[in-house]
Amino acid sequence: DMLRRETRECFCRKGVVIPLTMNQLGLQIAGGSYRYSLCGGAYSGLLLAWAWKFTRDRNLLKMRIYPLLREIVGFYVDGLNLKENGRYQLDWEIPPELFTLSRDATATLALLRPCLETAVEGSRLLRCDAKERQKWEDILARYPEFPRRKDGDWWAGADIPHDHYTQ
Repeated sequence: DMLRRETRECFCRKGVVIPLTMNQLGLQIAGGSYRYSLCGGAYSGLLLAWAWKFTRDRNLLKMRIYPLLREIVGFYVDGLNLKENGRYQLDWEIPPELFTLSRDATATLALLRPCLETAVEGSRLLRCDAKERQKWEDILARYPEFPRRKDGDWWAGADIPHDHYTQ
């Protein structure tokens, strides 16, 4: 409930945002631009997706994994926009270690895809959230492309200049 409330207050989105850096109580301890490195939820969601993948424990899926994963995915879905080219685009955030805004941050996109796939599978197995599942499946079918540099290598975000300093 605290995460839902803070997500609405800070980001005006549904679902929950999980900070990239937090203490044991789930309270954000990030400073500066790290507050807007929004891949923390997708990273936590990936751990949940792996827990399901490797345990296949349906009770764990029903009681713990799916409910939190649904909320995590909800935050990102609320920040995706359908572009004219028919693909989704992830809203603005600051990719870790770059300290500048970008859309389609590669870190978040890479972490989010297995979260969406697991949410779809969980929704089917638990026979719930059919409307949300349709949206998730549509997003997966038209998933954002990973940003690339001019030489074809992956790049950290679609809006980051190619000469930008990275660590």
